[in-house]
Amino acid sequence: MKCIVLAAGYGTRMQGLIGDIPKALVPLGRQVLLDTLMQRLALLELPTYLVTNSRYHDQFQAWQAKARWPIDIIDDGSTEPANRLGAVGDLAFAIDRLDLNDDLLLLAADNLIEFPLQGLVSAFLRKQQPQVAVWQNPDMEDQKRRGVVTLDDNLRVTSYIEKPSNPLSNLTAAPIYVLSKACLTYLDDYIGAGYNTDAPGHFMSYLASLTTLYGWPVPGEIFDVGHPASYNRLLETVELQ
Repeated sequence: MKCIVLAAGYGTRMQGLIGDIPKALVPLGRQVLLDTLMQRLALLELPTYLVTNSRYHDQFQAWQAKARWPIDIIDDGSTEPANRLGAVGDLAFAIDRLDLNDDLLLLAADNLIEFPLQGLVSAFLRKQQPQVAVWQNPDMEDQKRRGVVTLDDNLRVTSYIEKPSNPLSNLTAAPIYVLSKACLTYLDDYIGAGYNTDAPGHFMSYLASLTTLYGWPVPGEIFDVGHPASYNRLLETVELQ
């Protein structure tokens, strides 16, 4: 298994608050957000790759030189939002660039994860089926801007809809997935068909229509740092080291 961290967004909604830095490098106390993620990933001891863009590549290289986490940083070649590849495009780029043919742990870099990831990997190894982390969102209005799933009694995903106008449940799909290498055969078909490559949830929704996908209820909290309101709420409510 390998790990890919997606960090090639341009954070246009956050620039008024944090300036021209990637969301993964926003300060959280004495650390930056990406440090907290790497603390979780280091325990898994997986070869790990971070995909960023040309604008922020140097900032990630500078962070790595200081932090010394075991992670390879690759540049997707995009320079601005107009020519970005999107998260699904970056996944395909990384697979091709690194010549990967492995099961993959896939994560977005702009979330604070307050739980270990070993349980997610174990669930995948036990069931040998792709997994998506899910959490309960009490705000049904907020659900309209998220990926919303329903699960059966065996935690199998029965529906997966990105940004629904009428959410079917309070279960949110977090941008944390484990994909079997068999799932990657669907990626080229998805991109070739011209489907949305911006958010990984669109691909996961497509995948759920073709194969068995399981939800993994997270055993802790997850905080989205992609919006000013959620970032400010994070600073107010989380005790940071």
